[in-house]
Amino acid sequence: GALIGRPLAKRWSGATVLRGMMVLVSLTFLACAWPLSVSWFFAWRMLSGVAGGVIMVLVASVILPHVSATRRGLASGAIFLGLGLGVAASASLVPWLLEKGLPQTWLGLAALALLLT
Repeated sequence: GALIGRPLAKRWSGATVLRGMMVLVSLTFLACAWPLSVSWFFAWRMLSGVAGGVIMVLVASVILPHVSATRRGLASGAIFLGLGLGVAASASLVPWLLEKGLPQTWLGLAALALLLT
């Protein structure tokens, strides 16, 4: 994902690519709620990882040009704080969702990802 982020952003706008990848991640979580086979699950998780890599590479380059030079340090910190908080939030949410069942966990993550998109 990290390797294809720049080529995608050259073809389409960075914001469009980010939105598309965020929707794709949401859809991959949804697809994982119905694991039809190991290869099905592997393919969707791989696609999610690629989309996540694209997001990680493009997010700063899409946001920072819209921030004044004096505030870019703060904005950069906020971007990575948001990423870290997302990881921490999902790590806290997953055990609670797992109590409801594995499909419900994937559906909950899909709903949250789509809501944040």
